Amino acid sequence: MWQIIGVLKELPVALFYCFLGLGVFVENLFPPIPADTFVLLGGALAVSSGVLKVDLIFLTVCSTNIVGALVAYGIGYGYGRPYFQRKRGGKIFNRKQLEELEIFYHRNGLMALFFARFIPGFRVAVPVFAGIVRLSPVKTVVVIGSASAVWYSFLLYAGLVIGENMAAVTEFQDKLNLMLGVIAILLTAYATCWWMGSRGSK
Repeated sequence: MWQIIGVLKELPVALFYCFLGLGVFVENLFPPIPADTFVLLGGALAVSSGVLKVDLIFLTVCSTNIVGALVAYGIGYGYGRPYFQRKRGGKIFNRKQLEELEIFYHRNGLMALFFARFIPGFRVAVPVFAGIVRLSPVKTVVVIGSASAVWYSFLLYAGLVIGENMAAVTEFQDKLNLMLGVIAILLTAYATCWWMGSRGSK
């Protein structure tokens, strides 16, 4: 954590915004990127730097998060359905499973998109499947944008309150990651049970 804060402090202001935006964008395609940590630290640094603007950080991370999610949505929209209709993709999801996913998304997809923004890993997968089942792109943007605004407002506010107390930042991030990790594990277990139970249906 100290190494990260040291690197971020040395970045020029414009490059700092670009760094945050790129991290948030890439996380939509490569989940191991710790974008939430960067945003939290961005809020903490905004307290002491006198140069960084919280509103610009917010606009940067929200906009790039939406763009990244739409790229994932576009990949699913353009390539997902044809892939799963082929033999190799059919080994992952068969026709019946895709039909069940489509029913789920058209009933609960917007809610899933909203809450998935808060869960590591799921924030990547859910937009992809929203594209596969052809969920409305306009509604997708609105929901992802709303969820991103809520999530990044929370992280930036936490960073502003904690400030540059790295022990407090680390403790907060660890507790947050633990809570979200438990939720992700439970959701993964549920999804795995559904996948295994539905494999017999062609």
